[in-house]
This record gives sequence, structure tokens and C-alpha cells, in this order.
Amino acid sequence: MALTVKTLTDGQLGTTAQAILYTVPAGKATIVKNHRFVNRDTVTRTINLYYLRSGGLNTTARFLLPSAMSLAAGALIVEENELTMAAGDVIQGDASVASKIDFVISGIERDA
Repeated sequence: MALTVKTLTDGQLGTTAQAILYTVPAGKATIVKNHRFVNRDTVTRTINLYYLRSGGLNTTARFLLPSAMSLAAGALIVEENELTMAAGDVIQGDASVASKIDFVISGIERDA
């Protein structure tokens, strides 16, 4: 069983509601170790981060951070609570402005 410590995804949050940031690949399981968000703007912005479980009866995304969390100009948020995910599970996110909030999500992928 291969374990890979890696950057799962990185980029910039957009304004599209619950845009997909990362999906666990088929045949894999993931432990998200941390999420990092940096506001590169000169004013406070808000961000949302969600978890959506694959399959089953529950198709509602769950917040991973407080709703509309404020991120001051130039500030960094690091969330280090681990999140276990199965194949097809998704992390989604959005912000109050496009292309100003950088993010990096890091963790471990393993064969399921």
C-alpha cells in the first residue's frame, strides 16, 4: 500500500459558490493534514470551505471553516485539524472576491 505525502491542490479561490478544489481519486483515500489561505488583497475578504461526501443519501456540503470566515488584508489562516476522505469525496471553496485568496491543501494519499 503506497503512501504519498503531497500538496493535494493549490490555487486561488474564486467567487463561484462551492467550486471544487480537490477530489479524492478513484482507488485512493486521503488524510488532509492542513489548509492554508492567504489574503493578497488590501482589504478584508471572506472565505468558505466545504466537505462533500461521495455517494450515500447525504448530498449536502458541510462547512470546514466558519461560514463567511473573515480574512484580513495580508493575513494567513492555517487549519490543521485532520480530515479523512474516501474516493470521490470533495473539498469545495469560494471567496468574496476572485483571484485574491491563495490556498494550499496538503495531506497524504494512500491506496484504498
